Amino acid sequence: MVPNHGPIRQVAFFRRLTLITFLVKLLLFLGILIWGKPLDRAMFNAYNPHWPSGESSPTWQSRLACMDVGHYLYLSRTGYEPSSASSAFYPLWPFLLWITRIGISSFAPVGASLLAVAFWIAGTLMLFRWSTNQKDQRFGYAVTLAVMVLPSSIYFWLGFTESLFFFLAVLYLTTTESNRWPLSVIASFLLPLTRPVGVFVLIVPFILICFSIRIRVNLFQLFAAMSGFGIYLATMWIYLGSPWEGFRAQSFYVNSPSLKNMFQWDDIVVRFFGVDGFHTPTGSLLDRIMFICCCYALIRLWHIRPIWCFWSLPMFIVPALSTWFLSFSRFTIVIIPFTLCLGSYFYCINCRIALAITILGVLVQCYLLNRFFSFGWAS
Repeated sequence: MVPNHGPIRQVAFFRRLTLITFLVKLLLFLGILIWGKPLDRAMFNAYNPHWPSGESSPTWQSRLACMDVGHYLYLSRTGYEPSSASSAFYPLWPFLLWITRIGISSFAPVGASLLAVAFWIAGTLMLFRWSTNQKDQRFGYAVTLAVMVLPSSIYFWLGFTESLFFFLAVLYLTTTESNRWPLSVIASFLLPLTRPVGVFVLIVPFILICFSIRIRVNLFQLFAAMSGFGIYLATMWIYLGSPWEGFRAQSFYVNSPSLKNMFQWDDIVVRFFGVDGFHTPTGSLLDRIMFICCCYALIRLWHIRPIWCFWSLPMFIVPALSTWFLSFSRFTIVIIPFTLCLGSYFYCINCRIALAITILGVLVQCYLLNRFFSFGWAS
């Protein structure tokens, strides 16, 4: 009997495709950074804060400091200030930029990107090893490929907080049911200090406690998540005079993100169908496509691991509806269970389809990178 080499060939295919995708993304990232669309001086001056701080002339590094990066670098140098748009951002990432001295260095944007890449690589390797142990090596490569194919995955290589959150979410997911569960407690504590949706990690231990599953471990995780969120509120109170100032600062931004928006159903429907371009601040077709994809992934996730649905659902619904889909494609890249769903999809489909999706994802990333480095809308 002739042995079936199909699975072996598929593992080799996904291994090669993952490696080639990484190398292509790296070359495109550097190429667009150096030779891409020129930086828009007017938009550079319109961003406040920008890097170099207080300067009207950008440098080549300024291309790496667009949008939120400028706020994080600003916070790492000056800290929180009342009535500032930067108050909307969470403290852990600027704290790391401060403690590593990256934020005050002459290469701050490059240093922030390198630190983000380090967290992304660490998180991706952990996720690959865990996924391989859960099923097989082909699934590990399929999940890794999913991480790299998501359109907004460009932000894992920029000085945003996404890479740090990704690392902590993976750390939580991969250690919470193992003998290394103390690491999941640390991740539970730090996630609410990283991004607004980080506090939703407490949903998992809360539900498991209700079903009397690993009560001691889950109590530690629940207490850690609540403590992390409490420290965030205390930080805002100490520096800004109110624990809710960070939420109020959201009014400085497009669509004025607010939990109240989630209950304005007529506006939600109008906004969803109010597409005004492929990727614009208020009517992005890309954001709405990703919303539909996430709805499908949520259904698929229920069949894979129901408990993850309760964690992922608020991470999906709250950013989508509270901001009226603003930057939704970027918000989805940190919802790790959704990434696992996409990985499971890659695992099952034909290799040619996987290749086509990968090429499409990389092309969209090229478009977004070119816009980001020129200070256009790419978030």
